[in-house]
Amino acid sequence: MTSLRSAWTAVVLLAAGVLGWLAALAAPSMGLPAPAVGRTGLITAAAVCVLVLALAWRVRRDREKPVAERMDPLAAARTLVLGQAVGFTGAALAGWHAGVAGQVASHTGTRAPTVVDAALLTVGGLVMLVAGLVVEAWCRIPPEEDGGGGAGGQDGLPGGGRRGRPETEGGYARGRD
Repeated sequence: MTSLRSAWTAVVLLAAGVLGWLAALAAPSMGLPAPAVGRTGLITAAAVCVLVLALAWRVRRDREKPVAERMDPLAAARTLVLGQAVGFTGAALAGWHAGVAGQVASHTGTRAPTVVDAALLTVGGLVMLVAGLVVEAWCRIPPEEDGGGGAGGQDGLPGGGRRGRPETEGGYARGRD
């Protein structure tokens, strides 16, 4: 699983900013209001952040348990993917509303309600981005320790190699007893 890359996050942030600026530029000529989500969008962003952080906290606590008692690794991976999605969504939300706020503020001033709403949602998007980075850090698996002094191979078995081919159907089906 790849991590949230700062270059891609910056590209998303900047591309959304340019698109938001262009949309705010074109909206008045079409007779439409500035394309900014209202303040209620902050409630949704906060709820998403709280939810994803709660799920990630569960994964973080689970790392302290013995391996046999840990949660399903697929559930932890899903939490990680959700955190990454929240991070990229936050970058897009922050960029879009920063572009809208910049365009509208250049014509109406910084005290206009649309500018204030867009600025608040820009901050909310940045909070979502930070929440995604925190979730990613909390879902990171620490390296496993070798009990045998590092003599294990790639699969943890002595001898430095992989196991032989399983005797089941190509390794996809489990043998039935």
